[in-house]
Amino acid sequence: MTDVSEKRGLRRDVRAAIRLAVQSGLPIWDAITPTDLWRVERPTGNGGSEILLESRKGGKAFVEMSHALEGQPEFVAARSLVLEVQPELSGWIGSAHHGRALDFGNVVAHLIARMQGACDDRPGDTLDGLLDELDTLLRTRSVGFSVVEPLQGVHVEPFSEELALGAGIVLRCLSDAEVEGFLSHDATVEGMAPLFGGLLVALEARFEAPLLLDVREMGTAPRSDALADALGALDSALCALHCFKAGSAGVVFQAIRSRQRALPGLDGTRLLPPLSSLATHYTLEHAELDDLERFAQHFFASQLPELRLAASRLRDAELRPWPRDAIVDAFVGIEALLNPSGAGELSFRIAMNYATLGLDDDSYTRYRRLRDLYKVRSKIVHGAKEADKYLVDGAYLAQGEIASKAKAVLRDVIKHIVGSPDLKDLNSLDDEVWEARYFPGT
Repeated sequence: MTDVSEKRGLRRDVRAAIRLAVQSGLPIWDAITPTDLWRVERPTGNGGSEILLESRKGGKAFVEMSHALEGQPEFVAARSLVLEVQPELSGWIGSAHHGRALDFGNVVAHLIARMQGACDDRPGDTLDGLLDELDTLLRTRSVGFSVVEPLQGVHVEPFSEELALGAGIVLRCLSDAEVEGFLSHDATVEGMAPLFGGLLVALEARFEAPLLLDVREMGTAPRSDALADALGALDSALCALHCFKAGSAGVVFQAIRSRQRALPGLDGTRLLPPLSSLATHYTLEHAELDDLERFAQHFFASQLPELRLAASRLRDAELRPWPRDAIVDAFVGIEALLNPSGAGELSFRIAMNYATLGLDDDSYTRYRRLRDLYKVRSKIVHGAKEADKYLVDGAYLAQGEIASKAKAVLRDVIKHIVGSPDLKDLNSLDDEVWEARYFPGT
């Protein structure tokens, strides 16, 4: 295995040889007739899409290109040079979470396709730019990746900026080209199926991972938990969305994508998380985007472990198809934040703690509301019927309405804590914290 100190960039003679091989192959690629049948889905606006079957250059075209390159003297010369002086460009390629066999012909064909396919989207995507990127990859042995989570049910006016929700986490609109790329696939490949139409908004986590060019490095390279950290941050960002306002936003799938363009085979697979059977709906007004960004950054900055648990339970509650389950989830979060380890009757204690978060004129209303809701929660966990109604805030309500109130209370508590400097920076919410709120100045 090559030591880190010995790693170098793209040799000048190898760079020149690859340039000649790519330039000689461009006319071959242009002359190939598209014969791969693709299911193509294109956005039509307002969340709609149209589905077409089109002939495209895909796997068959790459095979044809690879056979044709074998007869090109420029390619043969470049391959011989690479095998002699820079063999890491032919043999194996991977990262900490993905790897595959790499043939030098794949590298050349990939560069040719990049030059042709990216011209419309990236006018500056020239061969020199790709070779510069390849040089950087070889020198740093580090690749930038993104995990993209398209969201189901989120409705917002298109916005061009990215909302920074946390370190390396953004909320953004997907471009039409991205939507088409996510939803289109080779129709002849077994096991492929349409995923979801009308994708508009996505969460994205960005991270760096080691570039491995020798299969032996998989077992000896320093372990990278960057992907796991990115997935955890995305989960927190989804929780922050649900804490910011009412609504349910579901993750359709997770796509691991390499942000480099010069080497093939580094994109990961799509991970399909289980979707709730609940119809998702989460509306964001354009005027709310700045407030969401500020809230999410305060949310990520908090060190309270109880806040993470409560936020995840609020997200789960919003995605539950049954109100009784949503009520139980909401109260797990409420108790995590309002129930310290002190002695005392539980419903009284958490109701009193909740009352301290309001103004004097509404403290009693908050106290009574939480006492009423807790009584419903207790009856549900002991087998109450779905059709039963319960007295909350002076009115008899069905479980669906009570679930909405319980989620609203939990969201209210979370937003008070996130927005309060004296609470969000604590390491825990113990008895002394709440006693200080009962008796300020003591």
